[in-house]
Amino acid sequence: RNLAIGFQSQNIGNTEINGVDFNISGTGKIGSLPLTMLAGYTYIDPKFKEFGEEEMIGSSYDGNILKYRFEHTAKLDVISDYNKFNLGFTVFYYSHMKAIDAPFDLIIPGVADFRVENNKGALILESRASYAFSDSFKASILAKNLTNSFYTLRPALVEAPFNISLRLDYTFRPKKKPNAH
Repeated sequence: RNLAIGFQSQNIGNTEINGVDFNISGTGKIGSLPLTMLAGYTYIDPKFKEFGEEEMIGSSYDGNILKYRFEHTAKLDVISDYNKFNLGFTVFYYSHMKAIDAPFDLIIPGVADFRVENNKGALILESRASYAFSDSFKASILAKNLTNSFYTLRPALVEAPFNISLRLDYTFRPKKKPNAH
């Protein structure tokens, strides 16, 4: 028989998650420059319907909130095209994750201190630029975590630092055969 030790996020017991989700998208122009925008915000209230000492056991938070949930998340993405150039910018926001499994705070060095010092959430900035050389070939530069923020979306798993990637896309198109008559 295999014995596995670990953690897994699951809804247990009688739970309820209420919330709202707003999204807006649109296209327009600033002068002659085309602009496309997508923005969204989500609020959730993840709770136990019946909350007591049993639900508090093992949680890092004393209040009634399900573990591993961001109450607030938001995204803004703006893209513009000019001739063969494309430029985009994205902003993400994740609120502080109030409740996790308490053993993370106790047995993994630094998790408790990090969570106390970084309890305002994470604001992440990304950008991308591309140039289409032809209908078949495009080169892109992608920049992630522009502010080089030290953040985590899951306990004890630090997200990537500032990084830049070069991406090349090529679409292979079969040559058309001449019609035989």
